Amino acid sequence: MTSQPHRSKRPPIVIPPPPVGADEPTPTPATYRTLPQKFIHCPKDDLIVIISRMLSSLISINDQQISSDINQQSLTRFHSRSPPQISLYSYLSRLSHYSSLENSVLITSIYYIDLLSMCYPIFAVNSLTVHRFLLTATTVASKALCDSFCSNSHYAKVGGVNLMELNVLETEFLNKVGYRVVPRDFNYDRLQERKSSTGTLDTDYLKKVKLGIENASEVLDLYYKRMVMLVGARDNGTVGCHDDVEYELAPEAGGSEECKAGDKTQTGLTDAGRRKLRKLEKPDTNGDQDSAK
Repeated sequence: MTSQPHRSKRPPIVIPPPPVGADEPTPTPATYRTLPQKFIHCPKDDLIVIISRMLSSLISINDQQISSDINQQSLTRFHSRSPPQISLYSYLSRLSHYSSLENSVLITSIYYIDLLSMCYPIFAVNSLTVHRFLLTATTVASKALCDSFCSNSHYAKVGGVNLMELNVLETEFLNKVGYRVVPRDFNYDRLQERKSSTGTLDTDYLKKVKLGIENASEVLDLYYKRMVMLVGARDNGTVGCHDDVEYELAPEAGGSEECKAGDKTQTGLTDAGRRKLRKLEKPDTNGDQDSAK
């Protein structure tokens, strides 16, 4: 009987414990991107990301208020039976690409949320209403603000609905907002409530409110700047694109803080008002000569 060679025992393999925090994903460094002060100069891809973040934050809030059994009175024509499979960012990018939507049309869709909510209180942007609302809002805004636009059959095909449904949604929206589709100061809608001491309309207040297509850019600039300030940071949820980018507005032209403050105070003045203000700021040379005498 042959003896087997002696085998030395191997030391047990010790597996070191994982380092603390190894399972946690390593945060990617933030990428900062500066956007222009005017919405018209903002790159369209960045603007779509900002709007998608804004809508996503509204949806996350409003979806918590959706009950499991929605009654018939809370339903609107913008409701879907279930949330569409396409993401919000992808849907908005599709509308913008195939319908050649301008920046003003995209931001006006956010303005229309406030407008429709004020005229139609039961409406709310959530995961069931946002897609149909965006299709309707961009269709109406294109016709209201652009010199050239597509037909409803084209918008319906891009949005994934039939032509009859889009026509119904457009008519419903226009009737609810009273065909007030050009962005304007919401204070004008409260003009009837402002009466002078004699019981007549306050005409001085009427002169302060700006109306017309040429003044819509001021309202849209205001919405644009507020969106960047609210959802420009990357911790405002993920939309599927540029989630690691933090947006901020470029500094206003003028340099000094005193000049910036002056620009803010004179934003609401008309050209005539600025001329009057400059006259008041000029020194009265005649008065100085008289006092010197």
